[in-house]
Amino acid sequence: MRYRKGGNEFLRHALYAVILILCYMLQSAGILPRIYGISALPVIPAVTGIAMLESDTAGIFYGLAAGILMDFGSVGFPGFNAVLLMTAGCTVGLMITLLLRRSKISAVLMTSGVLFVYVTLHWLFFYLFAGHSQAFYHYVRYSLPCAFYSLITFFVIYPILSLIRRVLRPMR
Repeated sequence: MRYRKGGNEFLRHALYAVILILCYMLQSAGILPRIYGISALPVIPAVTGIAMLESDTAGIFYGLAAGILMDFGSVGFPGFNAVLLMTAGCTVGLMITLLLRRSKISAVLMTSGVLFVYVTLHWLFFYLFAGHSQAFYHYVRYSLPCAFYSLITFFVIYPILSLIRRVLRPMR
């Protein structure tokens, strides 16, 4: 069964958007179990996966959408998550386009790098610069384990995104 190029692309991006919204719902509604008070951020692996499989432009838009969703449910600087995830999506997309090959190893490494940078910047702005007395304890006890827990969700999200890309790939 052959699809028109436009319909195929629309369906693929609609499924990506649905997965992004589902990841946000898992993250914000508390459906994913909290392990010792640590919750996962499955939206970030979804953004990096989409940026790896599509392009830097898709990474920018999905990163911006995911960041806006995360900003709706967060307390803090408005636009913080949107800027970080948009930058991460663009960076991942450009690195795959210009420097790296699309492989599972590079996907894991880039997702872990994005997660580490995200939790570190979040900790810097919301804990260290805010003057919390136990900022370093929070980084070791909550922020770094959150990055590892979120990386575990990547191993569930990325195969689904890859399957969507493979089944609904652009026709040449």
